Amino acid sequence: MKPPIKIEHDDLRWLAGLLDGEGSFQGTLGKRVYPSIKLAMTDRDIVQRVADVWETNVNGYPIPSGKVSYETRINGERAVDMMMQLYPYLASRRRAKIREVAALYWQSRKERG
Repeated sequence: MKPPIKIEHDDLRWLAGLLDGEGSFQGTLGKRVYPSIKLAMTDRDIVQRVADVWETNVNGYPIPSGKVSYETRINGERAVDMMMQLYPYLASRRRAKIREVAALYWQSRKERG
């Protein structure tokens, strides 16, 4: 497993603002607890900057407008750790989602032993 992501304070605030508007915070995939943070937008340079921080890849998908939507994501414990770093800078709706996702994740870890 990769180590937790450490981000400088100013970059963390920038990322929080971006993800508050353009990100997706999820906690399940079907019946499985699968925390993830996803960023998808048509600005490849912005998505690449986030992917560089997260040490992830960028994938591109054509969309009906003829543009390409670029996406990057982190999953699992790294995603939960990143959510907790971002938490103080996010709006209340995102903070509520993070509390939900983190609770699901840690409960599932406890149940697995």
